[in-house]
Amino acid sequence: MADAVNTADAVAKDGGKPTVVGNPDNWQLLTKFVSTDKTIAKSSKAIDLGHGCLVQVTTKEGNAVAEALAYVPGVKVVEDINGGRKLVSL
Repeated sequence: MADAVNTADAVAKDGGKPTVVGNPDNWQLLTKFVSTDKTIAKSSKAIDLGHGCLVQVTTKEGNAVAEALAYVPGVKVVEDINGGRKLVSL
């Protein structure tokens, strides 16, 4: 059996630098909400695949986190009039 690794210690020894693989900027933020007291946060991100998008929705309430991932065929990510992004039909 392999030894367990304490990832918090590993990050601390690395100076807190994140490990990045690939291009995380491929995911585009669609919406984000954070409550004033920062106990609730919701966001949605999408990655354009050319024939549809993968959409990830994340909700954080206190210490609980829920995530959902769905493929939406026939849409793409475009900029909206508010400087954000939205999904539209191809």
